[in-house]
Amino acid sequence: ALVVRQVRRVVSELDEIGKKADAIGLTTDALQELRTVAEEAGVSQEALDNSMMQFSRRLGEARQGLGQARYALDDMNLSAEELAQMPLDQALQTVADEMVKVEDATSRTALAQQLFGRSGVPMLNLLREGAAGMEAMRQNARDLGIVIDEDLIRKAEETENKLGLLTRVINADLSEALINIAPLLVGVANGIAAIASTVNYM
Repeated sequence: ALVVRQVRRVVSELDEIGKKADAIGLTTDALQELRTVAEEAGVSQEALDNSMMQFSRRLGEARQGLGQARYALDDMNLSAEELAQMPLDQALQTVADEMVKVEDATSRTALAQQLFGRSGVPMLNLLREGAAGMEAMRQNARDLGIVIDEDLIRKAEETENKLGLLTRVINADLSEALINIAPLLVGVANGIAAIASTVNYM
């Protein structure tokens, strides 16, 4: 049972990586690498994921001339059109290179909020080393073997889906079985109650 629980836990963790990467618009390798960089920078996994979701959405808006991010990109002389055509992790590193050029802390904070939302200020810790620093930490994650191959993650997603379906089937079968034997259980319970009542009157 312990081994089964451990396998299910690992499968669930890999499944989460795959689904979150798809939701954000990153490859599974890029998400894992960025999560490692974020951890080293003191940025929580949740904060990173949420900020990247916001970054992706806001780049799309800026490309259409909408949203707050367009002002931040203009201030850093970056093209929303060009960034939107890059893989999202490369767009982030391009922003990082421009962000380190901003000397005023208040201005950096304002830019981070415009690009990543109100909760995106911690991303400044991740961006502070620029693209080269981020790439070095990402390479370190690859070298350490922290990054799990995408094929394995996709297999885990498939396995998780099958396990989820199997669990629903088992629960349905169990529910049907309990409903079918419910009258018998009620009869047994009534019989025991009657015996107990008789014993009490003796």
